[in-house]
Amino acid sequence: MKVSVIVPVYNGEQNIERTLKSIFDNSYNNKEIIVVNDGSEDETLMKLKKFREINLIDKKQNSGIARAVKSGIDIAKGDIIIKVDADSVISRDWISRVVKHFMDNNVVAVGGRYEPINTGFLVDAIFTVDDFFLHFLKRKVSQGKISGPAWAARKKVIKNLDFWDTCKTDEIHLSFRLNKYGKIIYDPDLIVRGEFPSSLSEIWRRKFKWGENSILDEYYKNIRFWIRPLYFFILVLVVFLLFVNLPGISLNILNLEWKLYFVSFLVFPFFILMFYSLVKKPKTFILSPILAYFQEIAWISGCMYRRLRR
Repeated sequence: MKVSVIVPVYNGEQNIERTLKSIFDNSYNNKEIIVVNDGSEDETLMKLKKFREINLIDKKQNSGIARAVKSGIDIAKGDIIIKVDADSVISRDWISRVVKHFMDNNVVAVGGRYEPINTGFLVDAIFTVDDFFLHFLKRKVSQGKISGPAWAARKKVIKNLDFWDTCKTDEIHLSFRLNKYGKIIYDPDLIVRGEFPSSLSEIWRRKFKWGENSILDEYYKNIRFWIRPLYFFILVLVVFLLFVNLPGISLNILNLEWKLYFVSFLVFPFFILMFYSLVKKPKTFILSPILAYFQEIAWISGCMYRRLRR
């Protein structure tokens, strides 16, 4: 089974060589590598020219990751399309594991787990949060089983999807579209590593961008994608209403005991995440739950910013 690996890159001079090396070193041989230089303004193109074995698409203007991926799909010869981010590293058996899943004709896409390649206290904390929500919870109960840094899908299914020219991101959109065509497999042993944010400002920018680029027009159709942001919104709202007195509004309908019950219920995930952190990364058991709330505020802010711009 021939595989086409597509690497979209924009200003990726620092990591693109490391990413391509991990793909070339992969044990699966029946593959082609397509790199889409999406209007990079740094030395990315010069570094790409060192790799004569790649199929290079050099776009003069930045078009966004989804359109860049579509450019690669248009010339791909493989039966399976694999997208790998330009700052990510796949394991040596990554492609082989993917291909095994596609032996089942009902499988249309495969995703895996995302882990940090960099280190640090804040990196460990944010990874614990992401691992809890994206691996432990989301991938088990939601449709979003595709991981952004690297995913795989059947070319005959994704090549004619109608979102490539309108969206800014790829994995969430694919999850929505592909579920109606067949099974999407989440393999926790299919690990891709990449750069995690290492400062609060980077964490905020990442989550804000995800919120800004989210497909809210489609979210409302599927309640499972709203559960987490709605929970955090209700948390803030209820705490505010229970403990803040507003002019002309009586909030004394509940006694203190019931107020404590409400708050205990709403902060329950905080303690669950704290316990999860103690098991996975003990040093982050206080910081990780705080970062979870911090990320949700950033995500909701990004969503609101997008709506206000319309």
